[in-house]
Amino acid sequence: PPPPQGALQVQGRVVDLQGQPVAGIEVSASVPLPGETLTELPCDTDEPDVSLASEECFLSPANLWVRELVEAHRGGAFVLSRTTSAQDGTFTLEGLPQGTVTLWALGAQGAGLLEDVTSGTRDVTLELEASQPLTGRVVDEDGAPLSQVQVTVVHLGTARFFDTRTGADGRFSVGPLPDDDTYGLLAAQQGRITVWMRGATVGPLPEDVVLYTPRRMVGTVVDGEHPVAGATVTVADTDLVATTDAQGRFTFEGLTPDEYTLDAEQGGLQAHETVEVTEDQREVQVTLRLGTVFYVEATVRDTAGKPVAQAEVSAALPRESDEYLDPRRFKPLGTTDAEGRVRLGPLRARDYTFQVEADRMLDLTETRTVAQGGPALDFVLSPAIIVEGVVTDAAGQPVVDASLSLHSPDRKRTVSAPPPVYARSFILRHPSYEAPLTFDATSDTEGHFAIKVDQPLSGTLTIEAEGYLPRTLQVRAPTSGLKLTLDSGATVRGTVTSSRGAPVNEVDVSLERQEPERPEGKEDDAFNTRERTTFAGSSGEDGRFDIKGLPPGTYAVWMRTTTGGFERHLPDRVVLRGSETVELALRLDMDGQVGGIVVDAEGRPLADVTVEATAKAEEDSNGRGYSPLSATTGPDGRFVLEPLARDWDYELTAAKPGYALPKPPRKEHPDEGPDDETFEQLRARHKRWLEEREGPKLMARAGNMDVRIALAFQGRITGRLAKKDGTPITRFTVNEEAVRDPKGAFTVFVEEPGPQHLTFEAPGHALTQRDVDVPAGRDVDLGTVRMEEGHIIKGRVVDDATGAPLAGVSISLSLPAKDAANAEQASAFADVDTGPDGTFQLPAVESRPYLLTAQEEEHALLERIVGPNEDTLELRLPISTRLEVTARDAQGQPAAIFLAAVPKANPEEELTAPASDGVALFRDLAPGDYLVKIAGGNTGRAVPRVVRVEPHRVNRVDLPLSTAGLKLKLRWSERGRQGTSYLLPGRVPAPPESASAAEVRWLREQALPPLFHNAGTWVLVPPGPYTLLVLQEREGRWLSFREDVTVGPGTMQDLQEVEVPALPW
Repeated sequence: PPPPQGALQVQGRVVDLQGQPVAGIEVSASVPLPGETLTELPCDTDEPDVSLASEECFLSPANLWVRELVEAHRGGAFVLSRTTSAQDGTFTLEGLPQGTVTLWALGAQGAGLLEDVTSGTRDVTLELEASQPLTGRVVDEDGAPLSQVQVTVVHLGTARFFDTRTGADGRFSVGPLPDDDTYGLLAAQQGRITVWMRGATVGPLPEDVVLYTPRRMVGTVVDGEHPVAGATVTVADTDLVATTDAQGRFTFEGLTPDEYTLDAEQGGLQAHETVEVTEDQREVQVTLRLGTVFYVEATVRDTAGKPVAQAEVSAALPRESDEYLDPRRFKPLGTTDAEGRVRLGPLRARDYTFQVEADRMLDLTETRTVAQGGPALDFVLSPAIIVEGVVTDAAGQPVVDASLSLHSPDRKRTVSAPPPVYARSFILRHPSYEAPLTFDATSDTEGHFAIKVDQPLSGTLTIEAEGYLPRTLQVRAPTSGLKLTLDSGATVRGTVTSSRGAPVNEVDVSLERQEPERPEGKEDDAFNTRERTTFAGSSGEDGRFDIKGLPPGTYAVWMRTTTGGFERHLPDRVVLRGSETVELALRLDMDGQVGGIVVDAEGRPLADVTVEATAKAEEDSNGRGYSPLSATTGPDGRFVLEPLARDWDYELTAAKPGYALPKPPRKEHPDEGPDDETFEQLRARHKRWLEEREGPKLMARAGNMDVRIALAFQGRITGRLAKKDGTPITRFTVNEEAVRDPKGAFTVFVEEPGPQHLTFEAPGHALTQRDVDVPAGRDVDLGTVRMEEGHIIKGRVVDDATGAPLAGVSISLSLPAKDAANAEQASAFADVDTGPDGTFQLPAVESRPYLLTAQEEEHALLERIVGPNEDTLELRLPISTRLEVTARDAQGQPAAIFLAAVPKANPEEELTAPASDGVALFRDLAPGDYLVKIAGGNTGRAVPRVVRVEPHRVNRVDLPLSTAGLKLKLRWSERGRQGTSYLLPGRVPAPPESASAAEVRWLREQALPPLFHNAGTWVLVPPGPYTLLVLQEREGRWLSFREDVTVGPGTMQDLQEVEVPALPW
């Protein structure tokens, strides 16, 4: 029944963001109905305060209930009154009962929403913000548009329903609706499965809404080979339940393509299976075998043999136990009773990692093997050493959810290393490392906490809670009866209002503590401790903000908006000395607009262009988190961006598939600099090059409504995907973008003209790749692209010397370079690893040549072409030829730097590798001499070394790093510099006049890098013998001067000069 009518009114005015009245806007008032509306119904009996419409309500039964209610058009808020704003923006809503209502302003110009307005209010200001409709398209599973589909959009914050139907093209549009809110969307048509989705926002839906025809699942429950009658079969997270007939059969109707978890039970025996219903299947057959899953009895006791009650037991599957890549996800299995017993299941016969937790006991994590009919599991928990107490505020009230962390400086934990990363010329291995070991707890509703420790210790206890100053103290474990009082510190509160006095909400106010200047030579703990320096709060609907828990200090004040990225550093500082409260009155006018038109190269308006605005950053900004403010152009190409900060500059971008802002000709590399270029000049030149590549920025100041943005059409690729017999393939992906089309048609917009690589994937067909060149601004039609079922490549990888199978070898395919027009996009695919027996199987591929790559840490990289008809391979991998270079300083500490290895056979080829934990590992080298050094020419860090690399082994060499050494400088004769100077470690002969370019390059690579190019100055030169070479090329001959130089001990302040005589050329 509708709510009772009343005699009260709400009067007010509809205004835009500039405060100007807006006429012709529909204004309405809605209210929820107790016990009827989605916002008034509980999500779950265990959480009565969470409503069915809440984003926190994600339980499957609740979602099914919401879908049923919305489809029956029940659960919506009731609209009590409607009117239209007058010429001066005023409105009067009549017939309202006592209480509060939600006001709506909806019109073509935008939307506004104001909640909790008391009936009888006469001065309401309803602000209209620019917004968009919620739009989309409803199609069948083949991509054909569906007309006359009932679409209901639900504003989840208020449960107001908005209804429409799709047109002949399957499209729908609802709104404009209030922005910054989330919506639910229901699409229903007789004969198809209804769709209900949460989390939609205004604007176009990112994907089509697909309505499927119902699928069915037909199954049989068996015990051994015998059908089982009367078995109960359930589908997890649904209300589907079936009982098998005399032949053990069951059926589930009305399914959509998805993955389903089925459980069957009869006479104490269970079955548990996951079944996938694909889009290509109308009916799925499944067999559930009883006894494949089972329950096991378990007991939990302490070390004295006493039962442990209320112990929680959970388990992780082995496939989810990769600690580094994905922390274990433990599934709760049960809680022990007073006798310490618990029944765990359903489980399969396999290894599980069990976790057992209980109050005042150390957590236990163990891997156990379970089997049907096997022995009961027995878990033994050790008593924990306890540090416990209560956390209260200054008034003695409990502090809830305080985080407590106990750290002992003597205790560490080892963090395991991630898997190695393979590159063509090196292997990156991260080492394991030690991290601080902490013991943590959180205070409960009474402020009580209990930290469990594995052994007696002394350490630092840190307590942190939102709105309070952190506290640290030294404690010993065990300790009980701790009474910890947290100081609330200072409070900064205030308002953010506009020049008109209206509150401004969703403004982040940040206080950044200014670091005190460190006294000269001061190195005490006060300056080494990391303390929180930024405190923030956000303004609410009333414009008020509240920031608590501030320590004494001087603070800079920032205002920021998350949308649009506006930030302002206010000139005033806030000085806090204790627990005082400081009031701030901040002013921010967010009534600015930027508008204009987007056109193509011929000046024609472009629709559906996304225009985004990002505020210009303050010069002293230390980083900001934001999302751009966006708007979409209409059919006339026009757009308006609001709200923006008044009189502020914004950078604009415009995006539409297949279009781009014109850019200057692209320079792949910066121009060459002069030989005597300084580092600052090089950095400035590189910055200019990056700016030139990006092109000019499009800036507009708020208030500019005449922006004109021109986009150039880049090109597109069209075509039709079909089976070998010409039948359209209606569901597929192109470059990982999903496509549904009843004719198999596809369109790919290019980001920039030139070679393009397309990858097509469709169930039951081989991965198909095509390359096409798209001229600037042109359409290219590929016609019909036929996909074949393809063939499967499988094989085995063995050690070349022993023939033993190799497990864990990474196998991948890619197109040969000559077949990939766009090598950047034609990356490797079909990645698999070999199993324990060295075998592998790749997914189906086209009948064409591929480049197969096999790589593993200790064996050589293998690359070979696989012919179009090859399907069975044996790959033999020899032991890799590797070079391991260790870079450590005089104290033995590893260096995180890049190292280079230069082969003497080809000095032009410099291989680089990162030194993780001071070790760089070069792989798959050709045997011979190599020069190892620091990459990039870091002068003075290390003396280059020549090493002999032997085949099929790990060759190891140390590259000592040093920060000691003197400064060496050449003193030229009165004729000045007469060639290029090189300082080489050791005694090295001069090159002959007929030396090749490669021989001279090899000498150059061995030289210590000078302070600047050809400056004749070296720093941090360690003591020892060196060779000075001065080279000059003349008419294809190398003229040279050679001199032995012995460098003595010294520091950077010591200068050793070497005199170079006048040379005879």
